Amino acid sequence: MRFIRLNIINNAFEHGSIVTVSGDNLYKLVQSVYPKGLPLNTSLYYGAWDSECDVTPKAAQDIERINTLDGEFWLVTYPADPVTLTVIAVSVAVSVAVAYLMPKPEIPNAGGSSQPPSPNNALASRGNRQRLGGRVPDIFGEVWAYPDLIAPTYSVYINHQEVEYAYMALGVGEYEVKKAYDDTTPIGFINGAAASVFNPNKSFLDAPDVRFGSHLSSDETTYNALFVKRYGAVNGQVLPPPNNYVILNDGVSFRPPNIISIANRDLSQFKVGDVLMVEGASALPSINIRQAYSDVGRNLLYLSDRTKTGVYLTGQYELTKAPTAGQKVTITLWGELDQHHTKWAVFNSSGSSSVHLLGELDNAKKIADGIYQTTFTWKDNSINTHLLVYQMPNGNGNLSRIDRIKLEIGDVGTGYSQAPEETGLPPMLTYNLGGSYTIDAMTVEPAQAETPTQPAKPQITNIALRTPHYVAQDWQALIDNMDIAVGAGVVLSNEEKPIWQGWFYTDLTEHDQILVNVKAPNGLYVSHGNEWEVLAVDMLVESEIVDDNGQPITGTQHYSHLTLGSVKHDHYSTPIRNQRTNDDDVRRTAAGTFAIINPHFGRGKRMRWRIRRLSGKVHSDKGQVVEEVRIADCFGARHMTTADTPPNVTLVSTKTLATEGALSLKERKLRLLVQRKLRDYRNADSLILSNRIDDIIYNIATDPLNGAMQPNELNMAQISNEINAQIAYFGTDKCSEFSGTFDNTDVTTEEMIQTVAQAGFCQAYRLNNQIHLHFERRQDYAVVQFNSHNILPDSYSYSESFGARNDHDGVQVTYTDPIDDAKVTMDYPANKSAQKPQKLDLLGVRNKVQAHMHLMRTHHKNQFAYKSCEFTGADESGIVIPTNRIDVASQLQADVMQGVVESLETVKGQIIARLSEPCSISSGTLFVQTTAGIVDNIAISQGDDKYSVVLSRMPSQPLSLSPSAVVRATYKIVAHTETDRDAYIVSGKSAGENPLSHKLTCVNYTDKYYQNDSDFKKGLISL
Repeated sequence: MRFIRLNIINNAFEHGSIVTVSGDNLYKLVQSVYPKGLPLNTSLYYGAWDSECDVTPKAAQDIERINTLDGEFWLVTYPADPVTLTVIAVSVAVSVAVAYLMPKPEIPNAGGSSQPPSPNNALASRGNRQRLGGRVPDIFGEVWAYPDLIAPTYSVYINHQEVEYAYMALGVGEYEVKKAYDDTTPIGFINGAAASVFNPNKSFLDAPDVRFGSHLSSDETTYNALFVKRYGAVNGQVLPPPNNYVILNDGVSFRPPNIISIANRDLSQFKVGDVLMVEGASALPSINIRQAYSDVGRNLLYLSDRTKTGVYLTGQYELTKAPTAGQKVTITLWGELDQHHTKWAVFNSSGSSSVHLLGELDNAKKIADGIYQTTFTWKDNSINTHLLVYQMPNGNGNLSRIDRIKLEIGDVGTGYSQAPEETGLPPMLTYNLGGSYTIDAMTVEPAQAETPTQPAKPQITNIALRTPHYVAQDWQALIDNMDIAVGAGVVLSNEEKPIWQGWFYTDLTEHDQILVNVKAPNGLYVSHGNEWEVLAVDMLVESEIVDDNGQPITGTQHYSHLTLGSVKHDHYSTPIRNQRTNDDDVRRTAAGTFAIINPHFGRGKRMRWRIRRLSGKVHSDKGQVVEEVRIADCFGARHMTTADTPPNVTLVSTKTLATEGALSLKERKLRLLVQRKLRDYRNADSLILSNRIDDIIYNIATDPLNGAMQPNELNMAQISNEINAQIAYFGTDKCSEFSGTFDNTDVTTEEMIQTVAQAGFCQAYRLNNQIHLHFERRQDYAVVQFNSHNILPDSYSYSESFGARNDHDGVQVTYTDPIDDAKVTMDYPANKSAQKPQKLDLLGVRNKVQAHMHLMRTHHKNQFAYKSCEFTGADESGIVIPTNRIDVASQLQADVMQGVVESLETVKGQIIARLSEPCSISSGTLFVQTTAGIVDNIAISQGDDKYSVVLSRMPSQPLSLSPSAVVRATYKIVAHTETDRDAYIVSGKSAGENPLSHKLTCVNYTDKYYQNDSDFKKGLISL
């Protein structure tokens, strides 16, 4: 493995500030210290900090060579000297300008289907949903936002009215929330609805900062701010009346081979051939006192819970009872196998022969970390006294460890237990005999009175079942053990539905209450013509605490009673007789939310519960009885805390009442008109409302969780001036706005900034380690002159086309309407006559003027872009960014006059420029590169010789004439009539073959691209 030690010195003149990091990848080490890129004037040394050890890469092959080196590196940053600073300020070239990112990213759901997009960016089916794994929306500008669910919704019933609670995240940061709608209806117009907004770092327990709609009542507050888990096992089960159920609290026994015997009960409702449902017959105890032990789940090993270690023989255990040859047995081992060993080997009483090998436990037999289990057939041995466990293979001195071990009869492993011989108590022998059977025969043994010679005998009804062992296997165990099972709480019925609903188990130990919704969907009443009588139904809930294996804990059983009455039951019921009424409300759905009370339940515990109806079936010869009751749903709950609050996120909670008569609550479609509050760089980061691109870029870049840049890493004065110039140029601030949502975790800060910039016709780039902005518009001068002196050999290509680019005869753009949030299309031509329009979805554009400018610019570029070139530029290409105007001298013509200016002097009142290449033109225009980042054009005439020309004036900016300068004063000479012949606009930029070269893609430049930019000023387009 490679080992690299990297020493970082941020200032070569301060040797004490050394940071050292180590690892096996040099690139990752450098990136961990400088995630945003290396500072200027940084050098890399290998072995020692010495000029002869300088390995700073200058080409791709240098990087490949460095990646093969191990050992010690030094990364040293040198302060720039005054001369260097002057060159940086004057020449532009040393401070390389890099386009921040291009092309513009596809922001909505750029990461693919694995990251659900925010409904703010969806084209259809907008609503409030959970976006598991998604990013909290970063909203900028003013949008209609659909908040994301951040906790499970739940419903409770208050006064028989269903109330749904929902908890959502609006977005990162703080917002002014101006309006709240449920789909198309204002929240304030909906009965009982409420939407509450909580500013960042507040919880749902705090008072809301903004509320729309009604306040919460005291009952509604009881169920507010709960963190819940819904249990799907409860899904509308009916609680049948107990009339047709026989509940046997005693006097019932199960006898082999197929008999249920019941004492002193009228069972005339059951007939031969009926289906008999038996409930509550789980874990029935044995009464066969002759059976001291059961082999089911019995550990056959003495002292099996002693920790043992060994380098070969790891554990030896005494058998309490040896299985018989050929019998299936299961072994479970808790322990840790040394990493140099591959398996455990288990032997019967002797490890000297493979004949005595019972089975092996390797990683394939691992059922959990540190737990191995396998089933095998017992092999007999003349000794049959011990079980031996070896770690395999032999020959390595490292220890393996056994903490516990269990050997039991059968092919099903159970949880650990000691051998009953160790505890002195036999294990409880129980049988599970519940199920649906067919009655094969019924006999009645009459009761007998007590006599002097024998005690009284109760009436016994014997029900013979048809092949019961096909339904419950423990009937066969009764036969095998010659045993009898007895129990209490057994229920017999010929109903399809069981009287008890449950058991239902909870699994989250962080909950401290269990809530169940009980519902009578058709109401609870007796009909008497045009009048109705109210009803109430009593229910019984049994609950108990269970351990991690779901087994009930002794002493935690608890019973509680619930009552659900019809709507207005308390108003129309009396102790003697319920009143009749023509109040139609009593026929509405009756429902209530009840807490399952168990004094032993709380945080850190699990519960199981079941429920049944106590009230019998109501009979009436006067009219219809409506009394069906269901358990609608169940959820564990706890109150939310401040720890549940995500940092720096605006939260929203809603309370919604179900529409009477609806099957369920409709899909949630809460939408809010919001505007992001931004930190104002002009005023100590105080919050302001702004849609301006410069304000948004500042907030994205300096966000501590995303951009994490310092304010001095942005040239906010330049960025702000560029946006002010853009506003003045278009005559409206509408073109300088961005209103949109970033919702993808894979989108970088750079991509976000570039998306915002391009919505306002700008390009973001770095210059002198600061972010700048370039507004694309008419450009009178080129930024750089490219000719044979700074175009790399064999890299230039040129092409021309006829007709519109890609045959687009029009443009169609889509933007978002600021009023109703609808997607709006705008076409050119406006009559939609284009056969092949270019289609664009404008991200962050929410006004017609801005969309119009994008539309017309795109159309004109399609119509007037007819030639393109591509080449790799030398050092000067570093200062170029997309949308810059440049001059490119053709490299395919032999007579192009191009080169570098070698000197500039005044001789006898004339300004003479000495050229590197011969020139033969009586008069023309000189295009020359200046240090100010523009190309000047000057009228010239021929000088005294073919290497000199006379300038009509001095260049407007200094020229870099030194042969060692990074950016030279390159030139091109053309006739006066061809001044725009070689004007191009940069459409793309990518890395070249070495760090200082770049590949540029260009199309011809013309002012016609921008001929509609004044439409707002001229009144040709309005909001």
